[in-house]
Amino acid sequence: MSDLVAILLAWALVIGGLGAYGLWTITRGKALAKLVPEDRQRWMTTETTNTETGKGESA
Repeated sequence: MSDLVAILLAWALVIGGLGAYGLWTITRGKALAKLVPEDRQRWMTTETTNTETGKGESA
């Protein structure tokens, strides 16, 4: 195996691993967010309220 192939393979593994970890983190976070009760979702509530849904909306 030439040096160039080894270097490219290493870069591909690192970038692929980081991409897979990022994808796993996002999907895990979305799954966990669905488990939070609605009254505990503080990041989604503000003082303004959407008249259609009754839920707070970000400013």
